Amino acid sequence: MIELRHYHTTSNRSPFGSWLGGLNAIAATKVVTALARLEAGNTSHVDAVGCTEMPLTKDFKETVRARAQRDRRFREALLTEAIGCFLSDDIEIGKALLRDYVHATVGFDELAKATRKSSKSLMRMLGPSGNPQASNLFAVLDYLQKKENIRFTLTTSARSRGK
Repeated sequence: MIELRHYHTTSNRSPFGSWLGGLNAIAATKVVTALARLEAGNTSHVDAVGCTEMPLTKDFKETVRARAQRDRRFREALLTEAIGCFLSDDIEIGKALLRDYVHATVGFDELAKATRKSSKSLMRMLGPSGNPQASNLFAVLDYLQKKENIRFTLTTSARSRGK
């Protein structure tokens, strides 16, 4: 696991946060997904930039949470991306994105009450070594959709039908 941090100026301004905040919700979610893959250890598309230490840094998850708390479209895109990762067998990244979404929105205590699971169990389930049962994952997704007042549907495409 890699810890991702980003630079903050001495006046606590975040160039990364400003840049991410200026992206549309879909583009910002793609950046967050790429960073989640990097955090999980997938460094296949990474080059060093020559800096190993930045004294004024913050965890990039703080920036993700802040954007999710203020931007409904970003929250929806983050949840959509998490579900897409699960459906495309990218389970680790799906869990990481869903974990980020929960931290930024309802929190694990509220989710635990709604799903009748312990918050520790839910955190383990969505943790890096977690293995969620389908019924638990669907209960979580059902509650989050209701809370966000959205409904996801699954459709097939010509490519998935072999055409």
